[in-house]
Amino acid sequence: MAQKVTLSIDESVVRRAKQYARDRGKSLSKVIEQYLSYVTREELPPTEVTEEVARLSDRLPASVGETDLKYEYLAEKYLCD
Repeated sequence: MAQKVTLSIDESVVRRAKQYARDRGKSLSKVIEQYLSYVTREELPPTEVTEEVARLSDRLPASVGETDLKYEYLAEKYLCD
């Protein structure tokens, strides 16, 4: 059974949320209900690390980020003889 709830939400957020719901052919109430249902699930889906991901993760130092890898790629591509 549905229950009415009163919320105080920033006006700009409400405006964007209404547009989001309208674009998907849903009511704002339905979008909020689906979101709350998602974030309050008791059991989250299991996250598995495959052998390949584990193997590859061992090759990267913990401090390497996307920016470092991009720099290395570009440096190798454009700065090498």
